Amino acid sequence: MLTPGQLICYRAMEAHHAAHGVMPTHSEIAHAMQIKTVSAVCRMIKRMEKRGALTRVPGSHRAARLLPLREAVA
Repeated sequence: MLTPGQLICYRAMEAHHAAHGVMPTHSEIAHAMQIKTVSAVCRMIKRMEKRGALTRVPGSHRAARLLPLREAVA
């Protein structure tokens, strides 16, 4: 189950991908969510990955794939 903040992050990533055709960088997510540090976004994305909301390739900021929420939210 995603927290409210994680859901906002998920929606921001989804919107950016729809608008630009690529996943946002951690910096772009931080800007969209009005978070001051990129490390906070990093931690949030790691937790979202553990909860099954997305998959990602280590070492690349844009190599993430969002999974459908009906599968990600328990």
